[in-house]
Amino acid sequence: MGLLNFKKPKKAVAPEAKEKTNIESPEIGGRLPVNSALIKRAWLSEKATDLGKFNQYVFLVQQSVGKKEIAKEVSRRWGVKVKGVNIIRKSGKSKRVGNLTGRTAGLKKAVVTLKEGEKLEIT
Repeated sequence: MGLLNFKKPKKAVAPEAKEKTNIESPEIGGRLPVNSALIKRAWLSEKATDLGKFNQYVFLVQQSVGKKEIAKEVSRRWGVKVKGVNIIRKSGKSKRVGNLTGRTAGLKKAVVTLKEGEKLEIT
């Protein structure tokens, strides 16, 4: 019956090797790889620049991140204190070319409000 047994025997792994293969999850969220950027870029528009008067800044962020993760990332990256985060989700549009239908990508923006006296220099 050994001919029908296709499973390979498991190799014994030293406990030291197991510790090295475990990858710690990142401090922010735990859902994304460590090297991925939660904040893609700053959203520069006329309305977004006008929000700078109220100490608010707009960023394009990944679809999967939450408000707390965005606040931690902004404070870690720029060293400022965040008062609050508001989220704007825009779904993609349906597009049609001839008989083919498709969908454009949606986006997620975060409006970050900083505490009094804090500033960001975004170019």
